[in-house]
Amino acid sequence: MAMKKFILILLLVLSRGTYSQAGSYPAGLKLAPPDSFEFSDFKQIIPDLGVASTEKTEVYVGYDSDNLVITFRLFYKNPDDVFSSVLERDQPLDADDYVEVIIDSYNNKNTALGFQTNCLGTRRDFELTDNGQNINNSWNAFWDVSTEKTKAGWKAVFVIPFSTLRYEASETNVMGFKFIRYIKSNSETDLFPLKNSELDGTLYHLFNTQEIEFHNLQKKTPLYITPYITGNIFSNSVLNSTGNAYIKENKIFEGKNYFKESALDKILSNVGVDVKYRFNNSTTLDFTLNTDFAQAEADDRIINLTRYSISLPEKRPFFLENKDFFSASAFQHQIFYSRKIGIYNGYSVPIIAGIRLTGNSNNFQYGLINVQTNRMNDLNLEAQNFSVVRLIKYFSRNNSYIGGIFTNKNSTESFSYNRVVGFDGKYFINEEIATNFFVSKSFNYNSINSQNNSFGIAVSKYQKNGYILNCRYRDYQKNYDPEIGFLERPNSKRLTINNGYAVSFTDNSIFSVMNFGHYHVNFWISDTDQSEFSSDNLYLNSRLKNGASLSAYLPAFERDHLYIPWKFSENITIPTGKYEFTTYEIYYNSGTGNKISFELDPILGGFYGGSQYIILSSLNVIFNQ
Repeated sequence: MAMKKFILILLLVLSRGTYSQAGSYPAGLKLAPPDSFEFSDFKQIIPDLGVASTEKTEVYVGYDSDNLVITFRLFYKNPDDVFSSVLERDQPLDADDYVEVIIDSYNNKNTALGFQTNCLGTRRDFELTDNGQNINNSWNAFWDVSTEKTKAGWKAVFVIPFSTLRYEASETNVMGFKFIRYIKSNSETDLFPLKNSELDGTLYHLFNTQEIEFHNLQKKTPLYITPYITGNIFSNSVLNSTGNAYIKENKIFEGKNYFKESALDKILSNVGVDVKYRFNNSTTLDFTLNTDFAQAEADDRIINLTRYSISLPEKRPFFLENKDFFSASAFQHQIFYSRKIGIYNGYSVPIIAGIRLTGNSNNFQYGLINVQTNRMNDLNLEAQNFSVVRLIKYFSRNNSYIGGIFTNKNSTESFSYNRVVGFDGKYFINEEIATNFFVSKSFNYNSINSQNNSFGIAVSKYQKNGYILNCRYRDYQKNYDPEIGFLERPNSKRLTINNGYAVSFTDNSIFSVMNFGHYHVNFWISDTDQSEFSSDNLYLNSRLKNGASLSAYLPAFERDHLYIPWKFSENITIPTGKYEFTTYEIYYNSGTGNKISFELDPILGGFYGGSQYIILSSLNVIFNQ
């Protein structure tokens, strides 16, 4: 069996704004604001927290009516130390010298957009949500950057159209900025501003931002239209009725059974369009008709050695923007998991049409998705409609919020449905201590709606120096079933306690940061309260001044009660029973500052009545540095 598919895509962009290439400042550039357009007081995060950077960095911020322009001037004592190797868009730049800018365009200390480049002008962009705790690397936007080597080091000029950013146009807009630089030769990460060095996750923590005022920003209403035409040739060889020869079957331009008339179905099944329209800089409408995801990046291959399902990242463009906002995923779950739409048991399900609306207004963030899929006779799958409504209200500018979500999946051919309603929130007691919660309930057609709740509560305290605590409890009851969501372990309760101590060093020649403590996790079956799994381990995580990192989990005690046999592989089944074993693990990463870098991760100990001896390793050699 063989199938060949080809696709022709045309992208039409209609916008009132102009787009300037990043080689020089656009005409009519204004500084933002005139008395503080230059920033140079960069501080180290690693290796010496809070100490002035070893190399000079200058950042200039300017804008005109259409574009935001950010210029980095990067100085080196030895300009030959500049290293860049990555050319592919959206690939990690951790092994290169790089710079990036984080823009909290609503200045809500919760959501932001990131733009990153190296000396080769490679572009990487991403979304940040939940104050930098969630990163959506699959998000892409329209922007440009130019770079060049200089006698003193290198320079990068970012040109970001205001039509790419999200804000409510007014006479004065205040946005939060973070500027980040990585110096490979020193394994050094520098940041401006560093207002509070005690915050955990300092790199993307949005309480550390520089506020900049912009005046008289205009409303941008770009329109992006992406029509496409696809074609496919399908060839299959089957045995004849007597079994002595093969008969070749060929099909051209397969239809999706949208229409009864074959020729019309083949034509209309292979054309479609995607539309993105900005009503203003804070509200975006996406529309898709006869969606084809042939362009979407293929999933990474993941070997699952657990007995629980895994969540794969969404890579289809229609679902990417504000992906984490819709998922409501604060407690190891996703109440909305977009990969449940258009995919069924590994098969692609035709999407007839979909609409998506997202936006912000007066400290409210809102979103709506509605998608209709077609019937698939081969899979005995009815035509279905999927809906999601999400709303969040932010309080003050410290990332505290309360939100609600509603999801609905229903057949358009019968009365079956699945619905979920939920509420969640987070409250920051101060910049270091946060609490959050969620409650949710599912409803299914023609089923008993009892034990169909879920809830959770958490408190966390993280800092660079001092006591750290993360205590979380959640319960997914027996009949709680968000069909267009994701639960790794349904019908379970979980308690997690992580308590330890963190310390950073500025006058130590070996260590940069270190944290150590005790981690405990316990699972129960929700409806019976039977203990299922628990684990305890002591841990030590450290980062060295040379960029290397060392972690140790010595030891880890695991207790697992299998109530049903676990088919570990095709030839191995672990029988029911109680299992207790101890493992030891040490992880070392040499860092990326040298020509030769490596990782080494040995694990040894017991494993369900047997033993395990694992050595994970990798080696990276740079020949042209």
